[in-house]
Amino acid sequence: MSANENDSVTEGTDKFAVGEEAIQRLVLPTAALVLSILYVNSVHGRISMSNLRYPYAVIGVLVVLTLGVYFQEFRAIWRIRRKEDRPPFVDAITDRIHKWRKSIALAVFGFIYLWLVDFLGFFVSSTLLIASLMVVAGERDYRRVILITVTVLVVIRLFLNFLNLSPPEGLFL
Repeated sequence: MSANENDSVTEGTDKFAVGEEAIQRLVLPTAALVLSILYVNSVHGRISMSNLRYPYAVIGVLVVLTLGVYFQEFRAIWRIRRKEDRPPFVDAITDRIHKWRKSIALAVFGFIYLWLVDFLGFFVSSTLLIASLMVVAGERDYRRVILITVTVLVVIRLFLNFLNLSPPEGLFL
């Protein structure tokens, strides 16, 4: 490998270094914050406030710490950009999002599914989730999407009947 090729490889690695490091440090606090918000949403009004003081206090501390982590990351990125000639943080994030778009879509659809399952019911929201994930994964044959979605839901229904369980009911069951 020549010196120019070696420099281009190093530059390619450095291009994502700032954004990738920030993303890796922000993933866990962000996930914990989202799960905390979902927890608050699911228990609000169902459990008396006297029983929720400790969980809400923990969630409050988590929110403060997560905001602190975000502040530190953005401050560090700003300092790096001022001191060194690195590509902008936004470009690195955009490139990573493009590379991870299927994984990001999976996470987004998962959160939407968790929100919809109480409202629409298990089978309607599961139908939407399975079909959406297949399309995002690249499946373009609508007959195959329908066949696999129906097959998976029938197997789940039989399994639930066998175990004598009832899935969450919503607007459409």
